[in-house]
Order: sequence, then C-alpha cells, then structure tokens
Amino acid sequence: MTTTTRTTPTSGGPPGARWAVGWPVALLGLFVVALGLRLYNAASAHELFIDESEYTDIARSIGEGRGVRLFGEPFHLHPPLLFGLLSLFADPAAPLLQAVLDLRWVNAVLGAASAVVVALLADRARGRAAGVLAGALFALNPYLVKFDSRVTLETLMGLGVLLGVLLLAVAGARGAWALAAGAAFGLALVSKETSALVTTVPLLLFLVLRRPVPRRSALLALGGQAAVYAVYVAGIAATGHLPGWWGEKSSGVLRAVGVVQSTGYNAPGRSSLGERLIANSGLCAPAYLVIAFGVVAACALLALRWRELADGPLAVVLHWQVAVCPPMAYTVLFGTLEEQTFYLVAVPATAATAVVLAGWLADAGRVRLVAAGIAAVLLVWSAAAWSVVHTTRDDGYARFQAWADRELPANSRLAVGEHTGKFVLTGFRVKEVRTARAAFEWGGYALVSTALAERGLGSMPQSEVDELARGARLVHVERGRTLGELRLYELGGGRR
Repeated sequence: MTTTTRTTPTSGGPPGARWAVGWPVALLGLFVVALGLRLYNAASAHELFIDESEYTDIARSIGEGRGVRLFGEPFHLHPPLLFGLLSLFADPAAPLLQAVLDLRWVNAVLGAASAVVVALLADRARGRAAGVLAGALFALNPYLVKFDSRVTLETLMGLGVLLGVLLLAVAGARGAWALAAGAAFGLALVSKETSALVTTVPLLLFLVLRRPVPRRSALLALGGQAAVYAVYVAGIAATGHLPGWWGEKSSGVLRAVGVVQSTGYNAPGRSSLGERLIANSGLCAPAYLVIAFGVVAACALLALRWRELADGPLAVVLHWQVAVCPPMAYTVLFGTLEEQTFYLVAVPATAATAVVLAGWLADAGRVRLVAAGIAAVLLVWSAAAWSVVHTTRDDGYARFQAWADRELPANSRLAVGEHTGKFVLTGFRVKEVRTARAAFEWGGYALVSTALAERGLGSMPQSEVDELARGARLVHVERGRTLGELRLYELGGGRR
C-alpha cells in the first residue's frame, strides 16, 4: 500500500509571486505615507509664498469664467495647466489667504503621486530595492516636501517629467510609448516651461548621442512634447492673446538666460546662493546631499561603464541625470537662479541616488555597508528635518490676520514693506511702501518682515526698516522661520 502525503504550502506562494502581489500594495502604502507627510500641518508649517497668492487668484479667475487673469490683468508668464486644475477646487468667496491654504492639498496629492512614479522608475532601472529607496527618499525629502505642501508650479511639472522619463525608460523601440513619453513631457512644459531644461535638453542630447534610447524614440518624444505645447500656443492665438503672450514670454526668456537679473540669488542686492545654502542647511542638508550624490555618482558610474550602459532603463536614468547637469550649471552661474530652480535637479537626483545605492547594496563586503550607511543617514536625517518643520509653526501672515481681526479697528490704514501682505491681508486699507517716510505719510500702522528686508526680498530695504523702527511704536510681533519677525508698528494719524 502506498501512502501519498499532500503538502500545503505555508509561504503564500513563490517569492516572485509574493513580490508581484506585494509591490502594488507597497506603492499604495508609499502614496498614503507621502501624502500624509505633505498634508500634516501643511497650513501652519510653511509660510505663505507670494506666488501662492498669485496662482490662487488666477485659478479663481478661471473658475469664475474670466480667463487667465492675475488680479484682473491677462497673465501669460506661465502656462495655465496648474491654474486650470486648481480652478476646479478654488473657493471664490473665501479670503485669498484662506483660499491658498485650502488648495494646498492638491499639490500634496500630486507630490505623493510623484513619489510612486519615481519608485516605479527606479524599480525598472535597478529592481525593488531601488524602487523602495527612491520612493522613501522622495517622500521624506525636506526640500521636495516644502514645495509639494504649497501651491507651486513645480509639483505638477515634476510629475509630468517623471512620467515622461518612466515611459521613455520602458519604451525601447516602441514608437507609441515614446510618443506617450513626449506627451508627458509636454504636460510638464505647459505646467512650467523651465522643465525644458530637464526634458527637451536631455532629449536633444540623446538624439545626438543615439543613446540611451533609439534616435527615432528621441525624435518621437520631442515631437510629442512639441505637439502638446503647440496646442497651448494655438489656444493663445485663438483667443487673441498672442501679442501679450509673446511680450511676457520674451521677458521671461531674458530673465531665464540671465540677460535681465531682477529676482533670484544672482540679482543685485539679494542674498547669494551660498548664503542661503548655509542658512537652510540645518533643515535642507539631506536634500543637498541627495543632489550632490546623485550627480556625482551618476557621472562616475556612466563614465566607468560607458559601453555597457548604452541602453535600457538604468542607462536612461543615468543619462538623464548627467544631461541635466549642463543646463543647470548654466542657470546657477549665469541665469535667474531661484529656490524653486533646484526642484529640476532634485527629482532626477533622487532616482539616480536610489539606483546607484541599490547597486552597491547588491554588492558584497564594505561596499554594501557603505551603501546601507548612506541610505540610513539620508532617510533618518530627512525624517528628522521633516519632524522639525511640520511640528513647528511658520505661518506669520495667518497668525497676524487672526490677531488683527481681534485687536485692530476695522479698515485701519496699513503700510506694508513687503509684497505678499498687500494681496492677502484683509480688513485694512493697504498700501505697499518702499520708504519709512512713505509709511509715515500713509499713517495708521506699518507691517514689515525683518528676514525679507535683510535678504533684499521686501519692497522696503533694511535701512528704511531701521528708520521706521526709530520713529514708530512696536505694537505686535509674529515670529517664524521664513519672515523672521513680522513686526507691526503704530505710526499715528498720517493722511486722512
């Protein structure tokens, strides 16, 4: 008699099957965590940025059927994709400050989606370990979280860039996939045109080098991107706004290439890049390290394995990172360089860092230990920075508005020495001023930010702020990381 023993598996299937089932669940978990990290105390952890008030006003204009207008005037400096998306959710009746805060969740969702896409990209390039690491680095990166938690153009732009690179990495010789990649790059371009530095420029280099994608794929991607942008320009022409669009775009190009330096770290009278890097290093150092490591490691690995890394997803990630370096170097040295510019390099650097470290983790001996140590430092430091930012308040304008509603007479005169207050503060007769004398002539109260004045970002320079302080009575102060001290001075009667 023969006895047959039936064995019941207890492992839940072979390892490959478990990974196949577990990976989508892990990606969903990554999305939820990344979203939570961006939404937690988003209203109070990040000070109101003047661009947020402008973009929210444009979104409300679109939602009300008035077209793409900024405070009543046609606006063409940036394409309207994000504004159109925000218009679906913007509250036209809320005070502008509250309307901005109420829209921040939109960017948080987009940023969380980007974390998932960068994980998918790194997974295709170097396997699951790279995907997990890339997603975690993106989710925690204090610099990326800062922009993804506010109403900025960079988050939607970054999502389009990542989707395009992912599609290009898996396209190979398939033309439809290359066209889809180009369309995604086109969406990035109609979110913010500086995305051309990390999409169009790399594609042109790929076209010349004939690697890491076939020349036909690079051409199709460029064509797809151009087609999307052409639709945008055709819409401008059809609505009769082409002359105004051309004027604003020409001005924007002159600023971008550095012919006109009116804003940013390279502008006269502003804080330099070095000064801001040092000032922000306590909270943004992990982001700096990711950028530095991603750039150096990608360049080194590609140089050492040039013949081997001629195609495939890993080659696309590394070539992409290297191709971004020349236009970014030009911008740093000669162009209009602003804080948000580094979003363009932080995104590819996250993918490059992950795939390089994952390769080292697959090695043996000391290399694996070094990679594990670097990954642990980046993740723990990023988590610590996030904790500091999102558990402390940096919302001076909102706190001042709440205090003023309780303590100041309605319709008081308010002279502001910076740009944001004149748009978002309500219950005052507001006038932006550049001198202490102009503030005293206006009368009532004056509001200035010490940090913005010191950095040359306010309309009132530091010398005028000092003069104002000598002749007026300080009645209220709100403190925060961004504004330093938001000071309210009582000026007296002034004009009636």
